[in-house]
Amino acid sequence: MIGRRIGAVAAVFALALTVAACGGDDDDSSSAATTASSCLEVPATTQQAIASGAGASTGGITPVKAAGYKSPDFEDVTFIAMRFSAEGVDDQVGVWATNNFDTGGGLMLAVDGFAQQFTDFPDADSTEAAIAIDDPGVAKAKDCLD
Repeated sequence: MIGRRIGAVAAVFALALTVAACGGDDDDSSSAATTASSCLEVPATTQQAIASGAGASTGGITPVKAAGYKSPDFEDVTFIAMRFSAEGVDDQVGVWATNNFDTGGGLMLAVDGFAQQFTDFPDADSTEAAIAIDDPGVAKAKDCLD
């Protein structure tokens, strides 16, 4: 049942990405730094939505600081880099992708290893969305966090 639900969520997310994909100038990836104006403040509700997806084995996670970056490739996707603590673990950074940045109530995917290790959201790289750790938006979201 859970596998079927995750598969359906991933399929809907992939469809949203496909439909929402927009063209653009590929020179964006050559910029050396992420400008502060392109960084987004992550609402507390979205940070809590990420924390609520923590795996039972982690003992939960507590958001410390988060920053968002709108995907340059997909109209409805925002990357969220979040520094968090967990039981016995301080200040790790994970990256998630969402299609509902304002509330965190939409689809949420775990993009990098820390997000995948500490939350039960579908792994972004193994879904039809195929969002990989080397997507330029991932690094830019992390740059926004610093």
